Amino acid sequence: VCRRFADILNNPKAVELIDQLNRAASQLVTDMEIDHPYDGGFETFTVDRHIHDGETIQLAPNLHIRAIETPGHTRDCISYYIEEKKILLSSEALGQEHPNGVVVTDCLSDYIAYRTSLFRLANLGAEVICPGHFFVYTGEDAIRYSNRAVAACRQFRTLVETLHREENADRRKIIQRIKAIEYDGYAGPRQPEVAYLLNLEARINAVLHGRGQDSQIQQPGEQL
Repeated sequence: VCRRFADILNNPKAVELIDQLNRAASQLVTDMEIDHPYDGGFETFTVDRHIHDGETIQLAPNLHIRAIETPGHTRDCISYYIEEKKILLSSEALGQEHPNGVVVTDCLSDYIAYRTSLFRLANLGAEVICPGHFFVYTGEDAIRYSNRAVAACRQFRTLVETLHREENADRRKIIQRIKAIEYDGYAGPRQPEVAYLLNLEARINAVLHGRGQDSQIQQPGEQL
């Protein structure tokens, strides 16, 4: 993992939040009457190796995985690319499609950094994309998903800025209107509401903080 993640594991407040979110997710699975042995608790651990941007690890004689620092979802987010197989493990850095069809722009910490990371991953030409949850995309579906993720990022920024004007900067109302689009009315498995709202507020704040800086961000196809 990267050094920033190791620092998080030494932050008692961060570890407490991780534990709370894990327990909420564990209870959600229990409420769905799915048997599982996990109690939701989280225990910190010691990191004995730090990975840096561009570092390559050999998995087999003809198989390598490259670390790509992709901040924006979180400051410590890292994606991994298996060069020979064109497989991208993107985590949430390339967005996240929920089962309801909404591609969520997961810019929790920094919208500008998130969008820069998004374009960097979209330019790789991955033939298999593995986001953090739900689906794996292959072939033409992988290309389509990359394009959808880029479009969703622009659309989310526009949505937040529009609602910010319409609701006179009332964050509570902005949150409720976006929640109605992304979260409400969907009966399938979904993120616990407390975690969703926490993340949504962070996403909105990141977009509003990054307003007016899009000209600094390179578009897909440009040299990164």
